[in-house]
Amino acid sequence: MAVILRQSSATTVKTTRTFKANCLQTDEVGNMVRISGSSTASLYTVSSVDITSPDTMPAVGIIIEKLTATTCVVQMYGPASVPGDITDLQPGKRCFVGYNSKPTIVPPSVADSPTGKMMLQIVGIALDDDEMEIMPNMSIVQLRS
Repeated sequence: MAVILRQSSATTVKTTRTFKANCLQTDEVGNMVRISGSSTASLYTVSSVDITSPDTMPAVGIIIEKLTATTCVVQMYGPASVPGDITDLQPGKRCFVGYNSKPTIVPPSVADSPTGKMMLQIVGIALDDDEMEIMPNMSIVQLRS
């Protein structure tokens, strides 16, 4: 019996979902954010997550651009370039939310938590050392020391 293999002629489509949002002045490009309030002037309201506080989770996306001090663009899923201060990405590794609200391939340790607890959330996978596939997992684990 012969097996015939065919090469697909389908093209790869990189799908992303972004939205403009109100944010805090302290929220930075590269921070993972949550929906933190009602929309205002047709913009969602977001703020950076804090993995030591369950009330500030889960992350739904990453800030990819600051438009003004208090407005930003959030990407919810798809491939995204990450800012230069996120330096530990390695292709194929899972990305977690770190203590600084930014993605990291090193799972945060509850031993480092100032509150004795933390939320562990996978938010994507590194595609390259400066790019990740954003795909926040809404199944979050709470750890306590």
